[in-house]
Amino acid sequence: MTKTDPDMHAAMKPSALNIERLSIDSAMKDFEALAAIQAGLATVFRQIEAGARTSSTGFLISAYKPEQFVDFIRRDGILLCARSASTGEPLGYLLGNSGATFHANHPTTTLHWDDTAAQAQYGAFYSAGRFTYLDQIGVQSSLQGSGVARGLHERFLNLVGKPILAAIVQEPIQNTRSTLFFKKLGYQQIGTFHTAEFKGLKDVRSAVLALPEDGDALGA
Repeated sequence: MTKTDPDMHAAMKPSALNIERLSIDSAMKDFEALAAIQAGLATVFRQIEAGARTSSTGFLISAYKPEQFVDFIRRDGILLCARSASTGEPLGYLLGNSGATFHANHPTTTLHWDDTAAQAQYGAFYSAGRFTYLDQIGVQSSLQGSGVARGLHERFLNLVGKPILAAIVQEPIQNTRSTLFFKKLGYQQIGTFHTAEFKGLKDVRSAVLALPEDGDALGA
């Protein structure tokens, strides 16, 4: 339940980037390239072992094998791939799925609302699974901050309905880079997820962020 890539470098021109939705029939070499990008971002255990309590580089807890991307799509997941317009090389990806799929994948995760206003606005959507879950955004480490993640997110908005929820790990290590990125996109914290064990990581607490309907932000 982690993401990467706030802006730190000059933005890549939109004309330099192609973004497409992959299908189960997409070339295996694309899934292999995205798995390699994921693997380079799956650094949480190394950072914790090094004694880090915060991460300004962003991280993932684990990485998929290429065939797991295919299975993700087969289960109605959305997989977007950002490519270099000049070379066709995959530069980044986005994973998203439905609220119902999120509940099925995280049966032991508990949501603690920040306040009654957040629960009143999003509680019915959450309990019924009537939301879109943005699972991951990942970009080649050398291109983080170049605008690739923003481009992926913009395409995602054209494909799915709101509200959109995302989760950023805060304990046992705080993902400050991803938190900043999502807040720049307009996401607001509405609560905290708690999972006793997630992919080998114990007592995981993640900030739950929501992208509300236009003009329907908390406190508006």
